[in-house]
Amino acid sequence: MNLSDALLHPSEYDGAEISAYWQPVIGDNSSVLHVSVFGNLFLLNEQGHVLLLDSWSGDIHGVSESYEQYKTDVGTDPEFFRSWFLTDLIELLDAGGMTRGAGQVFAPFVSPALGGRLVLENFSTAPIKTYAALSSGEVLARRKV
Repeated sequence: MNLSDALLHPSEYDGAEISAYWQPVIGDNSSVLHVSVFGNLFLLNEQGHVLLLDSWSGDIHGVSESYEQYKTDVGTDPEFFRSWFLTDLIELLDAGGMTRGAGQVFAPFVSPALGGRLVLENFSTAPIKTYAALSSGEVLARRKV
């Protein structure tokens, strides 16, 4: 598996539009680097750190201290790649016959943050814009932001 299997192609989404749904969580000082096939946002903040916005929980995790370190880790550290890009889950969904169309993500019926299981039956596909609107709305409603 390579990076293109784990990310949407930049032509498939508008980073500013997708991040706008998450603005109450990420603020105004981060830009979208990538969108994963699960709708997670890899962000670059104003300090140059790479962060991950988990679209299931709304939590933000530090990924790398710099974009250069991030690129190095993605290319040379299989465990880094596996854990941040959920490649085991991608392989499970692929093996189950689930395929995404252009601009679509693997979307859980029940968010794993709410107890949804990481099994084929809990996933479908959805357009990234729709998924971002729904998942951010769910997170913000839980947080009452």
